[in-house]
Amino acid sequence: MKIYDVTRRIEWDMAHRIPLHGGKCQYLHGHRYAAEITCRGTELDEMGAVVDFGLIKQLVGGWVDKHWDHNTCYQVDDRWMSRLCTEARMLWEDDQNPPPPWFALQKAPTAENLAEKLYGVAEDLLREHKIRVVSVDLWETPNCRARYEEYVLEEGTKKLPPEYNPGVMEPPSFKDPSLIGIKEIFEKEKKD
Repeated sequence: MKIYDVTRRIEWDMAHRIPLHGGKCQYLHGHRYAAEITCRGTELDEMGAVVDFGLIKQLVGGWVDKHWDHNTCYQVDDRWMSRLCTEARMLWEDDQNPPPPWFALQKAPTAENLAEKLYGVAEDLLREHKIRVVSVDLWETPNCRARYEEYVLEEGTKKLPPEYNPGVMEPPSFKDPSLIGIKEIFEKEKKD
């Protein structure tokens, strides 16, 4: 079976803060983010592609542009940021320009949580086009990247793989063609 992976890179600027961080990241600051959305297919369309890169840019890049680009992302229960957002909106009431569209996330806006959020967004937006998203790599700086991906362990069930201990559990079923090669790794580890 042939497997094709294609990746589209999207970049944007956004501010955030990590409330429980013990260093500089606890303060409001910004980054030039980049995300690499990887899609997988086993067949090519009549054009000879898994997906037109422009479609990923249009749908996922459009969402990023609307919600994250030149914006501030904060954890919904971050009291400091919630107060700042409220006061900023009050200051904007008398102005002709709309208030900033700050983006509230249920979790701390770490690279890991942003990658998970963008994975879900990409999956939702590309599903109707029958495009399978397999991972999102989110670069917070040129040196720091987080990856989010999900594995199909049982038909129709998506979840992250559990910690694997060969003496405690059996490897999952391998019906998903994207996991080709992983079964052999589990079998080898089990023998060792």
